[in-house]
Amino acid sequence: FLPEDVVRRVCAEGLQAYTPHTITSIEALEGEYRAIRQRGHAFDREELQLFVRCVAAPIRNASGRVFAGVSISGPADRMTPELQQQLAPIVVETAAAISRHLGHRSA
Repeated sequence: FLPEDVVRRVCAEGLQAYTPHTITSIEALEGEYRAIRQRGHAFDREELQLFVRCVAAPIRNASGRVFAGVSISGPADRMTPELQQQLAPIVVETAAAISRHLGHRSA
């Protein structure tokens, strides 16, 4: 949820591969960012650490700016892609509840 110019500046410094699953192509990363913004949550598919998957959603402040996130992680053998899909709405609602508590009101 960073502004495009910030994303481009960070990407210009190079994308380090942490695992074989890490996105290292700027084009692929931009596509992933578009998908994340559209669905409202992100998946980590062993991109940072092998054998660990995650679902994350943004937390917004009263002005609507994303300033934090909430996530749930687990070992890849238990945090299957199917389980990630099942947990996504729960993580999104948790992030929305925290955001509301902080004064954010959805449009």
